[in-house]
Amino acid sequence: MKTFPEKIRPGFLESSYTLVMENRKADPGYRQLESDYEKLYDAIREQLGEEHRMLMLDFEAKINEIESIDHELVYLQGMIDCVALLRTIRLI
Repeated sequence: MKTFPEKIRPGFLESSYTLVMENRKADPGYRQLESDYEKLYDAIREQLGEEHRMLMLDFEAKINEIESIDHELVYLQGMIDCVALLRTIRLI
């Protein structure tokens, strides 16, 4: 049987994912950074040539996996801190 934190975790992650996706559409600064990233990525791919492109894709996939774990932990820590604050001010 799942614990309460295990049950609510997917909801928290869904909520953070939704916020990120909305921000990607609405924030011009984010869109500019994304555009800059894509230009750099394409320039590197062109320089590497076909035989090394998969290596770059594998590298990027690992970076994304690591960042995903980090972001989940930061989000969950924020939820823990929120509960601690609510307890401190005796709202829960």
